[in-house]
Amino acid sequence: MRNFLAFLAVVAITFAGVGWYLGWYKVESVPAADPGHHKVTIEVDTKQIDDDIHKGKEKVRDALDKGLKEETPKTAANSKDETSKQATKN
Repeated sequence: MRNFLAFLAVVAITFAGVGWYLGWYKVESVPAADPGHHKVTIEVDTKQIDDDIHKGKEKVRDALDKGLKEETPKTAANSKDETSKQATKN
């Protein structure tokens, strides 16, 4: 259970760091009207999050398509080699 909680903590910290780096949210602390108080505001840019997720999906899709296109000729060549090996054995 402790390992699972540690894993969740790492995921949360990673998400927070990546989100801050990509500009998904902005945290600001400004002095409040009362002396000695601070006001903390968090702005979330949902449009930026949607754009980044869409770009990420496209990159994954392109990488998978590229991987499948590269695998197809190799698979065809391997099946021809196997067929020729079986023909020579018989």
